[in-house]
Amino acid sequence: MTIDFNELCNSHWDTEQWNDIYKNIYINTDKVLNYGIKELFKNPNLTINFKIDTEEKYFKKDEINAFAKIYDEENYSIVLSKKLIQLLSHFSRKIIDYEFIFSHIKRVEENRQILMELADFAFYIWIQSIFFHEFAHIVRGHLATNYRKSRIKTWYEISNYEVNKKLKKEYIKSLEADADKWGSTFMLGNAYLILEEMFKKHYKNQNEEDYLYDYILTIVLMYDLFERLEHKVREEFNESDFDHPHPEYRALISLLILGEDHLQNKVFTSIDSQKKMSIAMRAIQTYFLEFRQFSNTRYSKQMLGWVNFINKTRKILEKHKINKKTLFKKKDIV
Repeated sequence: MTIDFNELCNSHWDTEQWNDIYKNIYINTDKVLNYGIKELFKNPNLTINFKIDTEEKYFKKDEINAFAKIYDEENYSIVLSKKLIQLLSHFSRKIIDYEFIFSHIKRVEENRQILMELADFAFYIWIQSIFFHEFAHIVRGHLATNYRKSRIKTWYEISNYEVNKKLKKEYIKSLEADADKWGSTFMLGNAYLILEEMFKKHYKNQNEEDYLYDYILTIVLMYDLFERLEHKVREEFNESDFDHPHPEYRALISLLILGEDHLQNKVFTSIDSQKKMSIAMRAIQTYFLEFRQFSNTRYSKQMLGWVNFINKTRKILEKHKINKKTLFKKKDIV
């Protein structure tokens, strides 16, 4: 599928509409950062600030990106570019035109409002995913560790040039995988009320398996968009290797935590762990065959590396003792 970045990025809404979106994002992140989170940290003085770069002070004009930054070991920030948020918003309106996602809703004019609400759901899930991914880089100790070792202060979501110069690619990908897993853990632990509300409103005649299937497709489409963005940037600099795992790997990493006990009573409670992974694989296959237009043979080849990647990632994380570098009092806290 071809994504027209110019079309996505150049669509405009009025200022008031964007201000409402920004306000909702700030409310959601504020609940995480300022209500009870400090008591979970080993260091009670640790502070994480969140900002949307509406005035383009932190990014170049029209740059699509996000970052987590360390100032010292007690002060961090997470910043999302205005253009990234706009791109995700417009992309959410694109995906509802594809019948392989939210397939229980017929694509007819009288259902357009329902589909727009599902697009909004996808958009806010994506924003939450990005926020908690950057949050995970901080609280899993990635930034503090690499600041001490290599004086790296800023960890970008896309175009991580400083990191690429100083760290090995496999190590970078392992930290990204770790942030995907724990970011998803934090998100599902904190955003489950949004998930429950959407389920009750738009899946009342469906079961949780249909909902999980669409949720997985929503996540993998976000990762697909990010890979395309990274590919676009790397083409400009004649670089071939990516900082992040493949989109389907990232989605599966994010879903591995669905079977963990501390989330069982919050999300997708009627589905056992084995069934969850079966649904995940079916959604990933749909992504390849319907969205990417892969053949079955090419899809199978793409997935062969999944187990090897996970095993390699675990070994690298164990080697660098990442689990012992968390800033939380307990490593399994949500």
